[in-house]
Amino acid sequence: MVFKTNEPVATAGTKPGRGAECAIVSNMTEHLKKLYTLGEILERAGMTDFQLNNVALLGTHKVVHANRACCLLELVLRYMDKLVLGEKQWFYRPVASYYTGIKQLTNGP
Repeated sequence: MVFKTNEPVATAGTKPGRGAECAIVSNMTEHLKKLYTLGEILERAGMTDFQLNNVALLGTHKVVHANRACCLLELVLRYMDKLVLGEKQWFYRPVASYYTGIKQLTNGP
């Protein structure tokens, strides 16, 4: 089982794409952008940003590897999903994804 990321759905009622396996995307810039965005969303909601900002992620608590960035991203998304922040679903679990038609069990034809 792998953690995949995807862009938010622009139109309500449409299904997101398949996404990309987070850990094999070595572009740290993209991972950091997602973490910064989540930190800003948390801050706007009146919560802590969990130091998901330039100062921490590039300095005091530098995230240097895609696996670490993905782990942090997954934890924050699970946390935001548990809070039902903004009345949105932030994290899809495998079984729920399958039954909502977002995830396929196999890569068949």
